[in-house]
Amino acid sequence: MKSFVLAWLVLSLGVPLYSQPERQRTISYKEYFDKVHGGWTGKALGLAMGVPKEYREPWPPSDFEFFAQVPDHFSDRASGDDVYVPSVGQLALKRFGINVTQEQYLDEWTKRLFSGKIWVSCIYAIDLYRAGIKPPKTGYPGYNQYWNDMCSQMSTDNIGWSAPGLINTAAAMADNMAHVINWGVGADGGVFLAALDSEAFFTSEIEPLVRGLGLSCPHKVATAPWLMTCSVSAMNNPIGELPAVGTQEV
Repeated sequence: MKSFVLAWLVLSLGVPLYSQPERQRTISYKEYFDKVHGGWTGKALGLAMGVPKEYREPWPPSDFEFFAQVPDHFSDRASGDDVYVPSVGQLALKRFGINVTQEQYLDEWTKRLFSGKIWVSCIYAIDLYRAGIKPPKTGYPGYNQYWNDMCSQMSTDNIGWSAPGLINTAAAMADNMAHVINWGVGADGGVFLAALDSEAFFTSEIEPLVRGLGLSCPHKVATAPWLMTCSVSAMNNPIGELPAVGTQEV
């Protein structure tokens, strides 16, 4: 069976590396495409099942039947930005390659996304760009009102799937994209998620996967330890309280 050799991406991508040591690993084409298909399917299903209760569900969540409610609540009138933004991001990667610039991302978003389908930091960044503000200022505190929201976290899965097993590559690509719309703790979440998706091609156990990615976030923002604590806490106690986050450096 043909193997998909991963090491060449490290040499061809002219981006700064993060702290994880990278090594050559292989995956078959069949397994790779199966995992990517599963990732996109999971995002779409999560969106369809989550929309009926988004912003309306208490914590801890109540018992309810997702599938019974989806036909009544979910339609294209509801935002699907969790899928729309990374889908357009993938189109940008397809058009411009792995060295896609921040302005090229915004050019694609401006053509294909619009208010009512995307929200908070994403639409704010597009509005700033249309007003003549160039990235990365479109994600800066003081420019983007929502610089620390979670939009980059929902927007970088496709980057991790585009760099299977290459944690540093995925983190650097996501760092570039995340700072179009977020900064500090907001952007760090997108970096962490892309690295997580990248390593998940080769690591199936969730706890060692999460713990092993602590160095993938930029070292100046102390987000990774908190993300790991939250993730492991959620695995061990899904309905429990999340740990408090301390002051983060911008």
